[in-house]
Amino acid sequence: MTKFATPLRIALCAALAVQSVHAAQAQTVDCMPAKEAEALFLTIGPTFVKEMVKTCTGTLAADSYLLRSGPDLVKRIEAAAAGREDEAVAAFKRFGDGELDGLETQAVLPLVRDTMGVMIAKDLSAKNCGGFDAVFAQLDPLPAANLAGAIVAIVQLVDADRPASRTKRKKKSGSDFDICPVSTKP
Repeated sequence: MTKFATPLRIALCAALAVQSVHAAQAQTVDCMPAKEAEALFLTIGPTFVKEMVKTCTGTLAADSYLLRSGPDLVKRIEAAAAGREDEAVAAFKRFGDGELDGLETQAVLPLVRDTMGVMIAKDLSAKNCGGFDAVFAQLDPLPAANLAGAIVAIVQLVDADRPASRTKRKKKSGSDFDICPVSTKP
């Protein structure tokens, strides 16, 4: 389970650890609702996948899932992200210091979509390409919206048993991008 979960955790933790320019002064937020985390994943996903394919091109076999199906995955994620922009921008603004609060979604969206995806991908290591390829290949039959939900749910499950991982992520990033745990109460 650890080998399987590691690439997913790296992808989502990286995605959720990215912060606004002034994150050192960020307000305290308990957690990000799962629906916002899913929207954020869908919004940054296309750029992240494109950058991941670039990083992994020299590492993966030509018939690997990411090299073979990466462009189709990007299109599927883009289609699923349509209409979720407000949620994604709200998730991004949630962890800022208020500088972006007065800006419209369309003004913030390029920062979220393009800049975050590239920033996250720059931390990818070629040694993780095989793991990412395996994970995305196994999840490929899912619609992109369900892919985002599955990744968020896996991070919630992993983090539920590992409070130290949230603390470590907070120290590393300077921000606390925890996804709210799954509630068992009605």
